[in-house]
Amino acid sequence: MHIKKVDFHAHPVTDAFRQTKADLGIDPIAEDGFPLPEWNAEVHIEYMENAGIDYTFLSVPTPHIYNGDTRKASLAAKEINLSVTRICQNYPNQFGFVACVPLPRVKDAIEELRYAMDELGTVGVKLATNPEPVTMNMLMMVAEDSHIFSAVIILIPLPMR
Repeated sequence: MHIKKVDFHAHPVTDAFRQTKADLGIDPIAEDGFPLPEWNAEVHIEYMENAGIDYTFLSVPTPHIYNGDTRKASLAAKEINLSVTRICQNYPNQFGFVACVPLPRVKDAIEELRYAMDELGTVGVKLATNPEPVTMNMLMMVAEDSHIFSAVIILIPLPMR
């Protein structure tokens, strides 16, 4: 019996992710203390092959997309999710993904998660615990809704801004 190795948490730093950060006025160096690394699917697949990893779930890196502007954050989540979807469609045997959602707006986060599950084929959601004042109650509201879809939920603790 062959047991597959699955990486449940790898970060695709797509052009869409970089652009949405710039559009939102979020500086990764100021936020996290280091620049966003270069990333592409082909190099990551080579790494997977060398490490014996059969499949990887992609989740966007920090910093989180919420900057106080709910409309821009919702648009950013959609653009980022579409960019990661394209990677997964190009390499369906290597990649799946968990969606990025615009918390702390619970309604918008649930709407984006439903779209990502129904239309984009995501397996779940990444929930950042502190992009602004995100409370455990907010996380539970999204998590409870995502159980409808049997979603994988990845919780990422982040410092307050």
